[in-house]
Amino acid sequence: MVSIPKKGVFCMKWDSDGELSTHDTDALIKRLANAEKSRRTMLDHYELRRWHSRMNDDFPTCHTLAS
Repeated sequence: MVSIPKKGVFCMKWDSDGELSTHDTDALIKRLANAEKSRRTMLDHYELRRWHSRMNDDFPTCHTLAS
């Protein structure tokens, strides 16, 4: 079985002083920022759905002829 690396996974390069290279530091920061943005968007989405669900539960249900 051949292992294919996932998209976005890359090898980081270290400078001679033991620090992460400037290019890889920038790439890592951008990736973390995008992950945080995605996480917040997901949380906002579910929080909004939860709020709508609570609001719908507060109103009495309307009975129709079909029910």
